[in-house]
Order: sequence, then structure tokens, then C-alpha cells
Amino acid sequence: MRFRLSLLWIFPLLCLSARAQQAPQFNAVMNAASYWLPALPNPGLAQGSMFVAFGTNLGPARLAMADPPLPKSLGDTVVHVSAEGFEEDAYLFYTSATQVAGILPSRTPAGGATLTVTYGGKTSNRIYVWVTARGLGLLTRNQAGFGAATLQNYNSPADQPINSPAAPANPGQAVILWGTGLGAIQGDDGATPPVGNLSDRVEALVGSATVTPFYAGRSSQFPSIDQVNFVVPDGVHGCHVPLAVRVDGILSNYVTMAIAPPGKTCADPSGLGEAETAALMQKGELRVGVINLGRVRGAAGVSDAGSGEFLRRTLAQMHTGAGAVDVYSTLGACYVYTMRAGDRAEWFPFDVMNNTPLDAGQALNLARAGAAKTIALTQKGSFSASLGGEGQTFLEPGEYVVDNGSGGADVGPFRATLAIPAPVEWTNQASFAAGVSRGAELTVEWTGGDPEREFVFIAGASMDGQFGATRGFVCSESAGAHRFQVPRSIVGLLPASRPAPGVDGGPTAFLAVGTQLLPAAGKFTAPGLDAGYFLYASQTALEVTYR
Repeated sequence: MRFRLSLLWIFPLLCLSARAQQAPQFNAVMNAASYWLPALPNPGLAQGSMFVAFGTNLGPARLAMADPPLPKSLGDTVVHVSAEGFEEDAYLFYTSATQVAGILPSRTPAGGATLTVTYGGKTSNRIYVWVTARGLGLLTRNQAGFGAATLQNYNSPADQPINSPAAPANPGQAVILWGTGLGAIQGDDGATPPVGNLSDRVEALVGSATVTPFYAGRSSQFPSIDQVNFVVPDGVHGCHVPLAVRVDGILSNYVTMAIAPPGKTCADPSGLGEAETAALMQKGELRVGVINLGRVRGAAGVSDAGSGEFLRRTLAQMHTGAGAVDVYSTLGACYVYTMRAGDRAEWFPFDVMNNTPLDAGQALNLARAGAAKTIALTQKGSFSASLGGEGQTFLEPGEYVVDNGSGGADVGPFRATLAIPAPVEWTNQASFAAGVSRGAELTVEWTGGDPEREFVFIAGASMDGQFGATRGFVCSESAGAHRFQVPRSIVGLLPASRPAPGVDGGPTAFLAVGTQLLPAAGKFTAPGLDAGYFLYASQTALEVTYR
């Protein structure tokens, strides 16, 4: 069975400008699909894989692109690969002033190698890379290495739609996942590649299930681009199911896909329900309000906070945004993410889609027996407030009521209620006082929790301050399981914890266990909203060291 991709977007959108001719400056080289930072734990650059090089003065001001068979000189740009006993120029996909994309030659020896760029007769500095036999990166729709995968549902040779919440795959259906880095080929890297499996040790991790692909090799159309074709397993559903591929024991970047039973709309247990997702597909947009109450128990004590977001999200924004991830989308599964310096001073992946805020009033009024708080408006459609800390807590178990007074121009008056139960107890947290080994499974245990209304999340992240990057994971499980084991392969993707040079103090890593209300248990209605959710989360967070 042969699959074809009608259009594969692998080329960047670049800012073009005129400049004086200067020597090229080479800054970084990454897998063209995963964009994993070289400084973080990663499999390196695989033989025969597509890479992207970043820098300045690397090529012409106007983007130059090539079609197969690819050239080794493009727009007066040449990328040279050098290793012990090996010298070869790379085939090039495109070149520009700030980016060059090419193929690491399949014949490059495993181990250390260097790359240089020559443009206009001037040669750049050398960049060191670690060359491996395998190192799969999965392509994503946002071309950033995270979020929705570049993946097709196979219906027929003429019908292979891009997978999305609007077009979910069905259990038992074949799908085509795209990436680069399955390994070297015999032949010309720049020409139409030969087809055939490149490894017999390939597994697709689909939510909580593991399946063996029936094909894992080069595309028959594109040099260096790989396909991983597998059948969607039973028992896994969701609009943002975590997906990764393990090749020879090495994990790819994590992405997501949409899965639903035949004739059904996808739904995430920790996100939009089937009715809300169906409304989004039918109307082309959804007007949503989410109110969150949260408690964090840490070394500094207990802190309580409240927030609210009221927004309109179109179907186009959902599909083409920068890749926000419902990281709790599949119970029993994990998701791994990377954050770079300057993204945000937060530990979790974030939503940077272009939502339209909704006017829901001037404040959210929160009350429980004998006490009340105001969650203030911070900007249109957004509310936030500290509800207590340093011994002055507010969010104790009990009944809570929230309202928005007389409402706003987009969202009318509403009143919602919520019961906060006793939190789960993380029973083996003391075992992490000496740190977390990145070479072993990470097992957490807890008591309490209502599996009908709550799920448990396990989250961890570690910062390599020297290189300004953080990688983390988030896993979710039914509250009734009382135990979860984060696989060693995931823990090992986190960097060793270390502060930035010259910085004394401040956390460099954390591990947290907590509960969150399932959205289906926290619904409320309001004029102007298609869906409203009044939710809470409670977590215990430890500052730890990943070693």
C-alpha cells in the first residue's frame, strides 16, 4: 500500500531584507521537524535526515527553493559536512539570509561532525553536531515541533485528509504520520528515495496504547522525508491524543492527533465534550468561558488563586494556531514539551492561539459560607486574583458560588456553583527529597479522589539555566488508579537541573501531583456562551533536582 501526501509544508515564512555582504554566521542546527534544542537531551541529527540551520548571512535575501532532484549549491549557498575521514556537501531544500535547510548525508559517520556554510565565497564558523543512526522528528502543522501532527487519515488512494478535530481518525483506520530521521538510505539522498522499512524496532505511542507500524521508511516522493504508517488502536479517543514514535528505543518529539469512533465527534475527557466539539464544527466557532480555582501546596506554604477566561475561538484558529495543547487530553498517557528562553516565565505549555476575548463584565464575585472574594478584571475577557497565601487561605473544601454581576456586552449575567472536595494525598512524596533520577521510572502514589468527577495529573519540568531552556512532562490518570509510573524514556528527556550562570537561588525544577475537576462535572450556562466551565485544581508541588 503506497501513500501520497498532496501538499507538505516544510518551508518557512521568512522576513526578507537587503543587506551588505558579510561573512556567514552559523548559530544552530536542528532536526527540521522536531526543532529540539541541541543543548537538551535529544538523539542528535540522524544520517539522511533533513536539518535546518540558523544564523545570519547564510544565503540570499530572497528565499531560494529547489525541487527534487536537489542541488548541492543553491542561491550561491553551500553547506559542507566534515567528519573523520569524510567530506561532503549537503543537498539543499532552500536557502535564505537566516535559514538554510538541507539533508545530512546518509554516508556521514556516526559520532561528531561539523557543518559550515559558504555564501558568496565567504565561509562561516563551524557548528558541531552529533550524528546518529536514528533520531526521528515528527512534523507538525505549526512547523514548530509541537501540537497537532502532520498526519493523514487513509480512506482511499484519492482520499487522505489531514487529521484534525474536524476530521478525526477512527480506531482500525490506517494513518500516515510524517517526519524525518528514520535513518540512512542506500543511494542518492537528493533524488526520489527508495521505499522500504528503515528499522524493525519502531513503535507508535498513541495515547496509552503502543502499536507497531506496518511501514516506517522514506516517502516515495520527498528526499529525506519519512512516513510512519500505522493502524489506530481501539480504546483511544480524543481531539488531542498524545502521539510519539520510538525508534530503536529513542523517542521522537511528542505531537497530538484526533481520534473518534466512526460517525462520532472527538472529545477530550479533560477538555471540550462531544456536544461542544460538534457545535464548534457546525458553527465554525465556539464562545467559551472557563473559571478556575486553584490551590498549590509547596515548600513556601499554601497559595490560592482564581482566574477566568471568556473567549471566542474559531475553527480556523483551532487548526492554525501556534499549537496549544490540551496536555491532559488522554487519561493514562503523557505529553512532553520544550520551552525556550523568552517564551514565558512559566513551567507549562501555553496557548498562543489568536482568540477573540469576550466582554463578560467588570469582575467575578466568588463566595463561600461566611466569606467572599473578588476576581478582578485584568483585560477584556480575562480575570485574575490571588485568593490567599502565607497562612491566609480561602479555598477550603466546601460549596462555592460565582457570578459576574450584571454581565457584559458579550456575556450576560450568570451564577455558577461548585463543590470543592478534600484534596488527594500524595503518599510517596518523601521519596523524592533526594531528587529524581533521569535514568529510572518515576512512580507516584496517592490516596483519595473521585474518579467520576476528577482526574489526577503528574507534572514535572527541569531547567537547564545555562542554555535557557526547560523541558517538562504532563501525565494524567483516573483518580481511582492511585498509582502512576512515568516511563524512564520520558524522564530521561528532561535536562539535568542547573541554574543560569551567576544566578543564585530560585527553582530550577519541580515535580507536582494534583487533581482537577473533569469539565463535564463543572458545566454552567450563561447568555452569550456556547459552553461554560467552573473548575478547580489542587496540587502539591516539590522543588526537586533531576540528576
